[in-house]
Amino acid sequence: MKECHVKYDAEVYAMFCAVFKWLPIGTILDKRILVLHGGIPRDATTKLHDLLAVPRQLYDLSMYRTKGDTKASRKMYKSMRIIKDILWSDPHTANGWKENSRGAGMSFCINYGPDHVYKYMVKNRLELIIRSHECVPNGFDWPFGAKGMLVTLFSASNYCGVANNMGCFMRIPQNGKPSFFQYMATTSESDLVATNLEGLFEVIVTHRDELRRRFQELDPGDTHTVTTSDWDDVMQQQLQIQLNWASIRPLLTSIEPNQTIDYVNFLDRYHTRGTTASQDDDDAAASTVAGATAAVSRRRHHVVLYASL
Repeated sequence: MKECHVKYDAEVYAMFCAVFKWLPIGTILDKRILVLHGGIPRDATTKLHDLLAVPRQLYDLSMYRTKGDTKASRKMYKSMRIIKDILWSDPHTANGWKENSRGAGMSFCINYGPDHVYKYMVKNRLELIIRSHECVPNGFDWPFGAKGMLVTLFSASNYCGVANNMGCFMRIPQNGKPSFFQYMATTSESDLVATNLEGLFEVIVTHRDELRRRFQELDPGDTHTVTTSDWDDVMQQQLQIQLNWASIRPLLTSIEPNQTIDYVNFLDRYHTRGTTASQDDDDAAASTVAGATAAVSRRRHHVVLYASL
């Protein structure tokens, strides 16, 4: 509020508040994934269709702090409490739930545990809950660990200009587990690479077989994954391009929750598609990536590239 008043005025702030009151409090994806800001209601028996009945446009932090004496006021109090829980609550590792004042400055937001989330998901036949409301270092976090169920997803990298956290977004396939794509908003080397990605894609395609063989050597258990540090080393050694691979990694691939990279999926994103006239074997193409030039020699065909997500 203070920032809005300083940069604009009270009228603009009031307009923001009026618009926000009409924004949805949650989204359902494919009838199985719930997306919201903070968390779930304290009443685990609350059904998703109950959320449609709450008067979203009447939400006001300064009102309905007590149940009141009438049936109408008690109903409004319950509706506002549901909205506040959804907008401002946080997960914690202990079972059950307890009141929490973070986020909205209200004593009736909650911290909710894995058992509470499980009950809510079973009641509403959900497979996953995606929420934000917490700045996490990697841009995403599974607060309940191996239990899964709920993931924190935070898209604002380097939050407030000082947090030095990664931002992240998810790709959710119709079948299979979600992928996480991390990024950092800086004026660093990764930004320079982003403007030259086509050249880097071309180098990856040219050395795709060598990369696959080297990754397989580091994966004796045939898990199709390698550690992020091994991925960085292989990219450096095989492509012979001096880059900070850790910083540009989010531009090229996704990271698994256990901080590994599925190198099969990574390499399958980069394909040759179509050809043009043949070229002499001695022709070389130079790909400039963030000031580093890699000579790609002995190519028979021009390579048309795309990265499939």
